[in-house]
Amino acid sequence: MAAGERWTPPRDRVLQLLLEARGPVRAYDLVAAFAPGAYTHPPTVYRALDFLAAHGFVHHLKSVNRFVACVAPLGAHDAQFLICDGCGGVAERPFELAPALTGLAAAHGFVASSWVVELQGRCPGCAGASA
Repeated sequence: MAAGERWTPPRDRVLQLLLEARGPVRAYDLVAAFAPGAYTHPPTVYRALDFLAAHGFVHHLKSVNRFVACVAPLGAHDAQFLICDGCGGVAERPFELAPALTGLAAAHGFVASSWVVELQGRCPGCAGASA
């Protein structure tokens, strides 16, 4: 963490909720679960999510507008996700497309700073159920 940044109770609570979740979670679901029986202001949760994402503890799945805890929180990193349209499950996988994307970007004179790849489809359980 940068100088002056602290691990705060709201950041801890949001990460705890994401680690306990069984899949990707909407920010407003985190607001509702943050302090049962008490109101939590949405900016508190959004600031915590921003911090956690910037430091690689969570990922924002933009295609479904949900958040998920990182499986390998070692700082911000590139990732690829398999998102099931059937059950809503998410699997984070090591980023294997970096060489191909780097080459594609370079061929167009573009310098990429990060990647997040989201593949949507059906997991083995849901694909088998529809067969």
